[in-house]
Amino acid sequence: MTKRLLISILIVFICFPINSFTQEKDSVLAEIEALKKSYIAGNIEKSLSILSEIEKLLREKHTVGEEKPSNLLPLMDVLNQESLVKLRWLLSIRWAPAEDRPKKKEDVLKDMSSLNQYKPVKDERNEQIAEYELISKYQNEIKKLFDHFGLIGLNLGLFLYHDKELPIRLANIDGKICLLITKVATDNVYNTLRTTAKSRAAKVLTSSILPSLQYFYNSFKDTDIAYYGMIFSYGSKDFLDKSVALNLMAEALCLIISKDNCRKFVNGEITETNLLDSSYIYISDRDTTIGFKRIEVKIE
Repeated sequence: MTKRLLISILIVFICFPINSFTQEKDSVLAEIEALKKSYIAGNIEKSLSILSEIEKLLREKHTVGEEKPSNLLPLMDVLNQESLVKLRWLLSIRWAPAEDRPKKKEDVLKDMSSLNQYKPVKDERNEQIAEYELISKYQNEIKKLFDHFGLIGLNLGLFLYHDKELPIRLANIDGKICLLITKVATDNVYNTLRTTAKSRAAKVLTSSILPSLQYFYNSFKDTDIAYYGMIFSYGSKDFLDKSVALNLMAEALCLIISKDNCRKFVNGEITETNLLDSSYIYISDRDTTIGFKRIEVKIE
């Protein structure tokens, strides 16, 4: 990995709005400084470790005053926390040593079988215990789902998580539970000269996410989970630009659908277009430093 690429990746951290995520700004900045030094030294393994610490700080509980009853975080809060997956894609897919490469469905199933190791003693980030309790409650359904994720659509099932977390989040949408499978990835890199952010999103939806919906519905149709979702990351670059810096970048796409619309789609009652028109689609594209924005995607 060249120093130019390492420095370009750091722009993501230099520019993102820390204040919107945590009150521990000084701690985050200190970790970013450590990350810079590690990057420049070419120590990718250490860089991944520091990145994990930054992700933890961004998720840390930062509310003050009276404790609120335990509940799930709103969807956008969870998406903002998960948007650092783009940097993890650059490190894990392209540059990481073998032991830090993406995990596969067998790794997730193994970790789910020893779920107690992830049990939080306290809420180190907002509503961590509430999420864990639901993951524990639905662990059989989650295992059933991941058992089908050897392939995700046309792509090998890859998951960019480390040993202190699972690629599973729970969020609140209008008082109802949303299950999110996060940190899903492919090593595909799309040419920005031939595609736009929305056309890349459409390709990922049709080739990877939509074919997986049958497994969500079959696994969770008898539960009180009202929404299903997936966050999927991939690469993009200008294939004619021979410079390294600021060329290869990751993007992340999120699709959220209701259980009822998933049922209709799986049973052939509605089309892809009908489904997407009634769904929540969010993207964190190559021009977005942090966070997701909602978009509309048309399938051609």
